[in-house]
Amino acid sequence: QIWPFLAGLGLFLIGMSQMEESLRKMAGRSFTKFLKEHTRNPIKAVLSGALITAVLQSSAMVTLLVMSFTSAGILLLKSGIGIILGANLGTTITGWLVSLLGFKYRLDVIILPLIAIGGLGTLFLTKQWLNQTCRFLMGFGLIFLGLEYMKGAFAEFAQQMDLTFLNGKPYVLFFAVGFLLAAGLQSSSASMVIFLSALSVGIIQVDQCLFMVIGADLGTTISAF
Repeated sequence: QIWPFLAGLGLFLIGMSQMEESLRKMAGRSFTKFLKEHTRNPIKAVLSGALITAVLQSSAMVTLLVMSFTSAGILLLKSGIGIILGANLGTTITGWLVSLLGFKYRLDVIILPLIAIGGLGTLFLTKQWLNQTCRFLMGFGLIFLGLEYMKGAFAEFAQQMDLTFLNGKPYVLFFAVGFLLAAGLQSSSASMVIFLSALSVGIIQVDQCLFMVIGADLGTTISAF
């Protein structure tokens, strides 16, 4: 089941990349203006970081942007710290969406229309905001199509493997797995989806998944370091 899993992961990452690119192009200069106007207060900075990352779905990208803005003097250091703290909250929105939607409803009825409309619109629509909106829809559809492939691969794997050897293993092992995977993928969101897929079919337990997610949230900061 390695190819379905890798195909699902690839689709998920491509979908995130498409959504990120479309939103960045639609935001443009207004993004910088938004940062300057809404980050003077520490609480506003945290909320702004969470909101921006929830939309862009990349805490690493937001962190790197904030670092460049801070070094350029556009943002104060304390504002930058607040935004980065908020970014690590906002990046969890993918996990919430997957938990609330990805495993409870049949998404195939909307995945293909989203990819079809988004893909054709990206190719044939020339108006900027329409083109980028279609790119966003296509990315959203690819994310959940990738989720379906990964979930199916994990389900097949779980049926054929005896995973009782994981019981009783120290939590630091699961923490390390989460850290290394997110550091390698450079995406805590993608890592979280992998963990939730494994959890949904019983490969890992809730407490083990918890330590993996914590490790992933630390692993994604490697790019900032």
